[in-house]
Amino acid sequence: AAMATSDSTARRQEIVRGLGIALLVSLLLSALHLAGAFESFDLRLLDWRFRLRGERPASDAIAIVGVDDATIHAYGSWPVRRDQYALLISALEEARAGAIAVDLQFPDDLNQDPAWNHLLAQVTGNHENVVHAIRFDAEGADPRPLTPDAERILRSQSLPGEGGPAPRAASVALPFPELLSAARSLGHVTASVDPDGAIRRLPMLIRHEDRLYASLALRSYGAYRGWRSPESVHWSGRAAVVEWPTGGRTRLPVGDDGSTAIDFAGDREAFDRSYSMLKVLRWYVAGDSARLREAFAGKIVLIGLVSARELSEEVGPTPFAAATPLVYVHASAMDNLLRDRFLVRPPRWLHASLLVGLGGMIGWGFVALPIVWAGIVMGLATVLLAGIDHALFAGLAIDVPPTAALALAPLIYTAIGTHRYLFLERRSRQREKDIREGRSVQQRFLPEALIGQRLSHFEIVEKLGAGGMGVVYRGRDRHLARDVAVKVLTGASLADEEMRRRFRHEALALSRLNHPRIATIFDFDSQDGTGFLVMEFVPGASLSDVLEHGPLPESNALAVAIDVADALEAAHAHGVLHRDLKPANVMLTTDGRAKILDFGVAKILGDSTTTSTGLTKTGTVVGTMAYLAPELLTGREADARTDVYGLGMVLFEILTGVRPFSIDPPHELMHKILNESPPEPRRLNPKISLRTQGIVMRALEKDPGARFASAGEMLMALREAAVAAGSSDPT
Repeated sequence: AAMATSDSTARRQEIVRGLGIALLVSLLLSALHLAGAFESFDLRLLDWRFRLRGERPASDAIAIVGVDDATIHAYGSWPVRRDQYALLISALEEARAGAIAVDLQFPDDLNQDPAWNHLLAQVTGNHENVVHAIRFDAEGADPRPLTPDAERILRSQSLPGEGGPAPRAASVALPFPELLSAARSLGHVTASVDPDGAIRRLPMLIRHEDRLYASLALRSYGAYRGWRSPESVHWSGRAAVVEWPTGGRTRLPVGDDGSTAIDFAGDREAFDRSYSMLKVLRWYVAGDSARLREAFAGKIVLIGLVSARELSEEVGPTPFAAATPLVYVHASAMDNLLRDRFLVRPPRWLHASLLVGLGGMIGWGFVALPIVWAGIVMGLATVLLAGIDHALFAGLAIDVPPTAALALAPLIYTAIGTHRYLFLERRSRQREKDIREGRSVQQRFLPEALIGQRLSHFEIVEKLGAGGMGVVYRGRDRHLARDVAVKVLTGASLADEEMRRRFRHEALALSRLNHPRIATIFDFDSQDGTGFLVMEFVPGASLSDVLEHGPLPESNALAVAIDVADALEAAHAHGVLHRDLKPANVMLTTDGRAKILDFGVAKILGDSTTTSTGLTKTGTVVGTMAYLAPELLTGREADARTDVYGLGMVLFEILTGVRPFSIDPPHELMHKILNESPPEPRRLNPKISLRTQGIVMRALEKDPGARFASAGEMLMALREAAVAAGSSDPT
């Protein structure tokens, strides 16, 4: 009896100890949760669960027209001219798009042509289904003063704002006045940012003063459904119910801060109907209505910035990438509206219940089982929780915060989907590393910040210039006590795999060449993730700078052309095509000699890692449009005669002071290069000899077979012309 009593007492003590452990763990976990200790953990696991689920196809009712690198390159710089957006809206309206969401800011900018502004405003005002973007700044920001007209127009786009947890805004950024007056519909593009800086939520409604304003996604959704502007909103528990004039109703789940969690479809790859703005405009100019309608008829079309090289406020980290263009964030919100499915987070009482349940399991495990079996049961319970959590997330878009799984959750998720998880995580980490390193390097190595610093044993002295890939400095080789040119890849280019490939390729191309008329490469290295190329420093001025003062005399022009042709002949002999000859890439030394620079888009014959035409794998033109040979524009193989054409273009400009084809919109310039003959140089400069004119015109033949067969053949003709013109051969 005494033994039984002792066992019973011991058992009761174990139960009490287990209950105490359960209570203590439950209280501890609940306190940590209420204090926000699990927030960053939960957010990180939320991102992992998105990647574990993988990208899913977005609604096929969504199309995206992106202002990409090709578009910006074609129009010269960012921002793109506003009349081109008017042309784009006209193209989409002709294609019978259901709604057009312009996810771009058009501030009042004195640098923009008033005629372009007027055209954009006029086209916008002609269509009811076009929604333009406005942006609110968070409460606490300095308010921007509005004119009475602007305030009146803004309030006309609002809803009654009584009650509800909608985020508050202090100020608003509006389009330029003419567009503001013309736009039928305005929607905000303000995002909610989590403590780690990522975007996972969007406020579908924002409160400014005493009114509510709908998001761009919500206004565009209403335009697509034919519901026009939202009429009213009322709050029902953890949801905002938007009423439309036609009787439609949209229920939006909201969190404590009034924002809506987005069930992201993915990054760019999730939106199959994504098109370059340049491509769409070319379809429109070409009159290809069938292709436009196939792409955009009956769709919600979002227009936004997607360029990888234009770092701006139009990009932010999301669960799928470290730098997602915001147009894809808004597209995911639009996808949620169309599917009537958002990411839903259960109320706090469910969070607390999960934590209490976990504490109870831990206490029961230590009471009922030996320590080893208790650990096994806890592991199995964690697996069960993780499986239920993932099923709810992937199948019903219900986000149960995984605090119940604690530190074992990442291991469990990995075991559930090892191959897919590791693949997505590796790909995402690489993309994040590329972009984040690019940003950190850009911040650390700003052009001015590098001056006075060292890269390896090269001291940076001064900035010489900047190009598409990087910045060029004059440096000092501390080992050999000589001046050098140091080309540094910038942060924006570091984030672009294609630009990094071109940078390495330029070093490879230059390493093959040793010629007095080609800048010599000395070194290629990297430091702290920053690639740099060290070349011969060539004192003098670029040919483009010289031509700003007018054309050169024929004898001088021929001397320059002879130097360039001589360099090309040597490069071709070593299997290297330049493919981007232009005055900016030719340096005139202090003694009047010419040297070729910048082999960034060169083609190494027989190298399968470089494209043979003027197009990259994504269809973007490589090289400078105004100087490209016709065969590059049509995707044909480049050879030595391609550089002959480039030299002909340069010689034409040296002799006349102008280019053969004026700078027009890309589609018009391409048409001229492919179909129109260049003017005879003597019509622009009668002092040019017939012999020299003949050389230029032969080099600029559309058919490569009608040009000089090689740079060497053109070199001979140039030398003969130089003798006839009375100049001496520089060789």
